[in-house]
Amino acid sequence: MGLALAACDVETLRIEVCTGQLAVLVSSEPGAEFSWSGGCGVGDLTVREAGPAGTMVWHLQDPQGTNRLTPPIRYGQVPPGAEQVVEAAPLAVGTHYVVEVRALRRLAGRSVESRLGEGRFVR
Repeated sequence: MGLALAACDVETLRIEVCTGQLAVLVSSEPGAEFSWSGGCGVGDLTVREAGPAGTMVWHLQDPQGTNRLTPPIRYGQVPPGAEQVVEAAPLAVGTHYVVEVRALRRLAGRSVESRLGEGRFVR
């Protein structure tokens, strides 16, 4: 399955939804900025502590389920059109984190998430 390229039709403002595995990148700045390959839209972004029982420290979602979250997204800053499901907690120095992006799809009247990729970083 190929990666969707960034696409925004100026006339319809339609953002292309990510469809394949993505490489998720995190800046080395203290504030952490997230981006992913393709520049396409996702519907869900979560940041959690690494490990099997990692605590979620931030969660964004497209409340319309239209996958309109596009890179870059800076930690703690809610982009236009996004809903903050879990408020951003301070990132602890020396702690390992995982950022995950997912697509949202409607299936039989329900919202279904598809994992697209993840990135790891240390603060």
